[in-house]
Amino acid sequence: MGFFRDFIEFYKKRRETPPEQTPPRQALPKHEPEIMEAAFPLSEPELAEWAKHLEAHTTYSSLERETLERYIEDAFGPIARTYYDADREGMRVDIAVTEPSEERRYYTLATIGMGAHRMQVPKALEERNAAFAELCVCLPPDWDFVNDSWPFHLLKTTARFPFSSHNMLGVGNAYHGAVARDSGFAGAFVIPAVTQHQVSTRLMLPGGKIVNYYLLLPLYEAEWQYITRRQDAAAFWEHYTERIGSIVVDPERESCVDETETEEEDEWNI
Repeated sequence: MGFFRDFIEFYKKRRETPPEQTPPRQALPKHEPEIMEAAFPLSEPELAEWAKHLEAHTTYSSLERETLERYIEDAFGPIARTYYDADREGMRVDIAVTEPSEERRYYTLATIGMGAHRMQVPKALEERNAAFAELCVCLPPDWDFVNDSWPFHLLKTTARFPFSSHNMLGVGNAYHGAVARDSGFAGAFVIPAVTQHQVSTRLMLPGGKIVNYYLLLPLYEAEWQYITRRQDAAAFWEHYTERIGSIVVDPERESCVDETETEEEDEWNI
């Protein structure tokens, strides 16, 4: 897929920076999100209506939510159903589900709620509109939602992570957390969302706020260890695209890194 090639080239350019220009190595949360063109699906009358309501919100307004739902349908397909968050006291994260189609032969689960809150990002990323995000996960067409509901837990815990940890989440970040007791995965890797019809992965809401859409790829513990010990998301991504090459969750897949690679890195760090 052209998407994977472009993503690898993005990180290769970062790694091929001449030594004298290379900044000190930083932890994964400092990786900068890829900047893409923003989509703006609202009409002029809708913008005029929004101009009357410019106050800050901790949850989406009805117009913002309508804009998000319209975007999800444009980017991922018609919303078949929405699972509303039962948590009425904490951060609300609803999840919309689009069903498989001829063009997209998999389910897409997309959060609605994370982008109502501002992440703490460095000033440079604030200026590049990286403070707001929503998350997605892609599941195969035969997914058993009744017995395998852990992707919902993955989306909700990852969406809440930046705010509970006062951190940020963006392209190239690796999240480690309690994905699910029986999923076999230990966390997730963040890449840009994959949309249909060349729809932008950035949505401009009424009032000008830009929400970035990211896709989560579940990680095994060995893959998480590989990323964190090497501090190199690009190397992991090359392994993933060469050995897995799919954005759809596969609980039966093998790890894209092996124990030998991890052990070699351990020896190098001694």
